[in-house]
Order: sequence, then structure tokens, then C-alpha cells
Amino acid sequence: MEYVDKIICPRLVYLSEKDEFVKDYAIIISGNIIRDIVDKKTLKGKYKSEYIVNFPQDVFLPGFINSHYISGNYLTHYIMEKKKNHKIFSDKLYDEEYMELSTSLCLVKMMKSGITTNSDVSIFPKSIINIYQTCGIRLSFGLPILTHKTNWATDENEYLKKCLEIYDEYKSYPDVTMFIALFVESMVDEKILKKISSIVNEVDLSIRLIIEGSGASKKQLNTIISNLEKHNIINSGYSCVSTDSNNLFTDMAIEKKYNIISTEIRSKQIHNSSIDQRTSLCIGNETFNKSLSPIRNIENNIIKLDKSHNKDVLISEIFSKMNLNSAVVLNMKENIGSITPGKYADLISFKIEKKIYDNYEAKDIICFSDYSTRVRNVWIGGRQVMQDYKLITINENLLYDKIKKWIIKNNHELK
Repeated sequence: MEYVDKIICPRLVYLSEKDEFVKDYAIIISGNIIRDIVDKKTLKGKYKSEYIVNFPQDVFLPGFINSHYISGNYLTHYIMEKKKNHKIFSDKLYDEEYMELSTSLCLVKMMKSGITTNSDVSIFPKSIINIYQTCGIRLSFGLPILTHKTNWATDENEYLKKCLEIYDEYKSYPDVTMFIALFVESMVDEKILKKISSIVNEVDLSIRLIIEGSGASKKQLNTIISNLEKHNIINSGYSCVSTDSNNLFTDMAIEKKYNIISTEIRSKQIHNSSIDQRTSLCIGNETFNKSLSPIRNIENNIIKLDKSHNKDVLISEIFSKMNLNSAVVLNMKENIGSITPGKYADLISFKIEKKIYDNYEAKDIICFSDYSTRVRNVWIGGRQVMQDYKLITINENLLYDKIKKWIIKNNHELK
């Protein structure tokens, strides 16, 4: 009999890699890792724990992965939602207090949506990384290389120097991975690219080209890609963000088989290419609202593009684009993305009413709105961060009070 840290016994467990729900199985957790997944008959003679929890009405899924969301933007969206005609605080993106509040609010919404890993970028790396560590969300952090001056750095060389300092400081953190974020609108010159090339070949850093909203011309994009290829910066971990918002880049990305991160599947071309496995498509939820969960967002996008999908295909595609592909792009495929022995115990659960169990097959449950929008429990690395809809690692009321005080202080009081 093997003693383990936790034994969790749900009604159903979704195994992404097999694309199926299994009934009456137990999830075995040792430390922050999934040790095993066994049926309850096998469990009795194999594992024992002082922490055994039964969830007879819950469906368990792997924690969701958001492959692109800049948390510093979230507070602006929140204020705009509360006061529709409010001015957007573009200048506040360089204010550290604003960014900390924005990130904290964003992570609250993420955890409640079942997101356990996010990919973020900020010019206040230490503050943002510390907030993620406190909340418990796993972080893939983009080290920004910009050409314009900010509170953090003045030019490309200083950005690069500071990025390497941050990498050295946090590279041993188990819940933090990093990549170099190159923004098209402030694309670096060849001298910097040569330095970046030598760095990525020495350390475990991938490159992400962020073209979102850049308005770059075809000639500019061709030049950028040629330079990246010339200096051998495009590797297996290379990815592009929001390529479908720039149609000029779509053909290029598909042809070269780049990993694509999209905040919305607007392009039928990219969608079909991902189905044919010519390119790896994953989703970043750049927009949140109260009624739209990550899983529903992707489902709606797929339905818009292809109304012929049956539910079996939808489930498979949703988890492929949301989790399995995202784990590959974030260089974390061995650690996250599915409920699999050996991976981190990143789990979320939803409570399902008995009448749904009695009248529908497991594969159909995903279509019920309560299921896809009401996350009940969240574990990240075996640590529970939300229990019965209540967050454990962050005080929501205190956070909202801080936000209101900040808004009042900046003469932007909500009514």
C-alpha cells in the first residue's frame, strides 16, 4: 500500500489525450504531481492517504491554459465595463500600481474561469511575477524587447540586459517559464537580433513575435521574418500572436508551419489549416466577461466557422486548441495540458445536477452552460486555490476596495 498526499474521487474525469470521460476513477496526487489515475476498485488495494475527498456530482477537467493575455490591460476593460463612455487609460500601462491592480483583478477572473496557466508580458516583471506566485497561477512570462523608453528601460540594449537579469533570477522557479517577446511595432535591429540569437542558443528561451494590432505591411513582415530566419531565431518553440488579425501574415504562417496563437478564430483559413495539422493553433482569451468561459469562447468560434461539427469533434478540438497545443507552444507539454500521470496536478471541477447525469451521456455534458461557466474548485500543482466557488489565495473584497480607491484617487470614480 502506497501512501500519497491526496486522493480525489470525482464523478467523471476528462482524459484529453484519449478524448473521453471516465466514470468512478480516482486522481492520485503526490506533491504537485499527478501520481496515477485508477478506478476505485484498484484504488482500495493500491493507495492510501489522510486526504481523501469525494465529489459525487463533479466533472474534473485539466486546468485551462490561456496562451496569451496581457494582464495589465484588464483593469481598463473592467472600468470600461462599469462606465461605458470612460476614457481608456493607455498612459497607465506604464504605472506600476495600476499594473499590479490590473494583474490581480485579471487573475481573480482567470481562476474563477478555470485558468491555471497564463502567458503574460509586462515591463514590471518582478511585481507581476510576485503576484502570480501569490495567487498560485502558473506563468509563462514574456521578456519584452522594445525600442521606446519606458520606466523599466531606455533602449533595446538595456531591455535585453534587464531581461537576462530577470531570467537568471527566476529560471529556477518551478511555476515560472520565460520567453523573449518581440513586438513588431518596435522591431529591433539586426545587431540586437544577433545578440538574441546567441542567447536563445545558450539558454532555454523561445521567441514569440507579437504582431497584434501592428498594421505592418507585407514588405515589413517579409523583412522581419527574413531577419529572424537569418539569425536562426525561429525554432521549435517559436510562435506568433494574433496572426489572423493580419491577413498578410496568415499565408506566411501556414506555409512555414509556425505555431499560431489567436485571440479569436476569425480566419477560416487558419482554422482549416489547424484541422489538417499544417499549423498548430492555440487560443489566448484576450476578452473576458461574466458569462463567457474559455471553453465556451472556443466552442462558439469553432461553431461559427464550421456548423457541421458534431459534439465529439467539438470536444476534441476545444481541448486541442485550448490546452494541448498551448502546452506545446509554451514549451510545457511534458508538464501541463491534460490529466496525465507525471504532469502537474492542475485540476478544475464543475458540479453537475443529477438529472443531467441521468438523462445525458458524458460527452454531451460539455454543452450545458452551467457546466462551462461555473467553475467550482481549482487546484494548481496540487494546491487548492478555489473551493466551492470561493478563492483561497486572494481576498477579493480587499482587492476591489483598492481598485475603487485608485480610481477615486485618479479622479475616475465609478458610479
